[in-house]
Amino acid sequence: VNGTVTFTLTEGAGTLYGITSVEAVNGVANFSGSGMTIDKSGYKTITATASNLSLPITLPPMSATILLRAGPAVALEFETQPASVAQKGVPFSPQPVVTIVDANHNIVEMIAPTVITLSVTNGSAALQGQV
Repeated sequence: VNGTVTFTLTEGAGTLYGITSVEAVNGVANFSGSGMTIDKSGYKTITATASNLSLPITLPPMSATILLRAGPAVALEFETQPASVAQKGVPFSPQPVVTIVDANHNIVEMIAPTVITLSVTNGSAALQGQV
């Protein structure tokens, strides 16, 4: 059976990149070396569908759920920005939240405790408090 097999991301956030469709020859669709990737971590469902078949048959779609983990840590990002105006001696509202992310802005789960230090880069105020 010849035709086209196409992969789509049917559940979970992100975008499926790379070669997502190939021609099946004698019933085999080889995605080897296609460079297929998804840009967000978490649980994803990928569905394969067949079309333009050489025989008058209909094949049901096939799905698989996978877990994609974040890549290596490359940056810090504010998940919650601190208030743009604050009063001396009064806690920020909202309190800032900083995350460690990979190249695609996925939060990286750290195995060991990680110390993150915030500092004032404009002005002369000193930050107080700790996590």
